[in-house]
Amino acid sequence: MVYSFLVLTGVVSGFLSGLLGVGGGFLIVPVFIILLPMQFPLELATIPQVAVATALAATVPATASAVYAQHRRGALPMAWVWQLAPAAGFGAAIGAVLAGLVHGTWVAAIFSVYAAYFGIRMLRGSTTAAQQIEAPALPAQLRLIQRVSPRYIGGMIGVFSATAGVGGASLTIPYLLAQRSNVEMRNAVAAGSAIGLAIALVGAIAFTVGPSPITTDQKGLLGLVCWTAALAVAVPAMFLAPVGVTASHRLPTKKLKRAFGFVMLLASVITVWKVFG
Repeated sequence: MVYSFLVLTGVVSGFLSGLLGVGGGFLIVPVFIILLPMQFPLELATIPQVAVATALAATVPATASAVYAQHRRGALPMAWVWQLAPAAGFGAAIGAVLAGLVHGTWVAAIFSVYAAYFGIRMLRGSTTAAQQIEAPALPAQLRLIQRVSPRYIGGMIGVFSATAGVGGASLTIPYLLAQRSNVEMRNAVAAGSAIGLAIALVGAIAFTVGPSPITTDQKGLLGLVCWTAALAVAVPAMFLAPVGVTASHRLPTKKLKRAFGFVMLLASVITVWKVFG
């Protein structure tokens, strides 16, 4: 029964990975928190860390499939990918180590506020006239982010994502939409997938070989990653991601922004529930 729910989770997260560029961690992590203790005798204190680590590993195939599909359509803004992805991968390695050593409550709380703010901005922006600017305007105090080197931003996105257990796209897409280069929503989604792939791949490896709070041998785990659960989600997600990509190129920009705004709000609520509930 547990693995049936994991397969269903893979189907949903894979489609969302292609549609919105998100790796699906906002959905997968809470599912793992609920289901993994039913299958494995995990200590309560280590369940969130195992869930985050396993979710990163589970999103790698689907995210890679989505990136390939976006590349075939010529939607990837490679200049932004090369500036953000390597630094994001490096940051993810640091974030994975931090997640194994420190409590991520404050990081998750900050992300929740961030996600809720941009989710509301996206939903409000999706109801405006089509000829208006694609991205919601940033308030003056947040425009400073445009002056920071993208490589530093990529590193911060990687650290933040791996520590809080969320997809890099939820941070990358609002950042790209706020740039003066006026990146379109579909291109931002494609870039979010690519940056998310770097974060998930490096983060999964770091969680596997890095420091672990689990001191005894735990059957079914390699480091902090439960690979059987990761594969149960990853396989169906990998096949559904290209379907999501196709849907993203058929949906009007307004509807795509509305969907992403809803996902950002959902990510905020789930993160609060995951950490404080």
